[in-house]
Amino acid sequence: MSDIRYIKWDYDSNTAIEYERKGECNGCGACCIAVIRFRHLMERDGRDGSDTTDQKGVWNEISRGAARRFWGDFKVEDDVVERCTALSEEKRCNIQLTKHLLCKVWPLAPEHVTPFSECSYEFVEIQRWMINPPQSE
Repeated sequence: MSDIRYIKWDYDSNTAIEYERKGECNGCGACCIAVIRFRHLMERDGRDGSDTTDQKGVWNEISRGAARRFWGDFKVEDDVVERCTALSEEKRCNIQLTKHLLCKVWPLAPEHVTPFSECSYEFVEIQRWMINPPQSE
């Protein structure tokens, strides 16, 4: 899935940032044990993202060709542990071929790695631009 683009849309600061994600999953399982909640979603089941944003707050986009999916800003609930039912005792995914899109593309941005010291992914900023440039009169 190396042809995926990772873009963070920050409507609060009117900035978009595209990242390159580097590394491979080291199988630490930390993200499969943590409770990760997205602050706003446009669709009921957030595991496969939304096809649009409400243009408020922060949204993370993954795109592959013309296909685009969005997830609203996230929060890790540190005080809650809720092991994914598909995670084996060896910290391997038991549904590798049928898992949800979010599981396939996680993490989506640098701040998604920060809560998980075991995570082997890192992000490099590729470009940054203003979402809605000021209009000249």
